[in-house]
Amino acid sequence: MTTVKQPPSAILALSTGTPVIGITLITPALPVIAGEFSASSTSVQLLLTAYLGMLALGQLVFGPLSDLFGRRRF
Repeated sequence: MTTVKQPPSAILALSTGTPVIGITLITPALPVIAGEFSASSTSVQLLLTAYLGMLALGQLVFGPLSDLFGRRRF
């Protein structure tokens, strides 16, 4: 019988919490970004939209890849 080594909990927590930390950091900084770059609030809000869009695209790409390469074959 072979035992399966579980990944460390810190890696799982880091990969789960990274998107939440990113959104938490970007959202309050939007007015500051608009002021520093002399941009309208509408164009700066596209930053949040782009972040969420890239997060969704990353899940669509890396989800099937992790299934393909990360699953054990019986």
